[in-house]
Amino acid sequence: MTCVAHVAREGQGFPGQPGIWPDRHGEGLARLASALRARGAVASVQLDHGGLRADPKLTGMEVPAPFDDPETGGRALSAAEIERVADAFAAAAARAEQAGFDGVELEAAHGDLRGQFLKATRAPPARMERGPGRADAPPPRPRRAAPGRAAARFSSSA
Repeated sequence: MTCVAHVAREGQGFPGQPGIWPDRHGEGLARLASALRARGAVASVQLDHGGLRADPKLTGMEVPAPFDDPETGGRALSAAEIERVADAFAAAAARAEQAGFDGVELEAAHGDLRGQFLKATRAPPARMERGPGRADAPPPRPRRAAPGRAAARFSSSA
């Protein structure tokens, strides 16, 4: 398994973190997957978005977050931006499969973006729809969901 690879430019959390978001990384990813498999390993890659842990000095972009956070400079993502992040995870998984990886792990631990949404210690952004079609519905009660991981394995069977 690789270390966490950021799925979008604004999600890079540390120097040297591998990226899996531009198509130009495909050749290098294929070499990595091939080298892992040649040594008998199951080649899988962790997919990540740093969210509040993203480093604007590395990305040159605002810090994306589930909520506004003046302490870190985080800015709440809009619903459209959340959809783009979800699409970035899907595109990264497709790139991993095309590169020859056997599977992916969707990182949600260690305070990264997906885990930040699960932590729910703050109310969701006011501009996000709450409840069944009602923007004025009270926010959902915080859930004590432990940040976790989800994994997907690629299969050649139909």
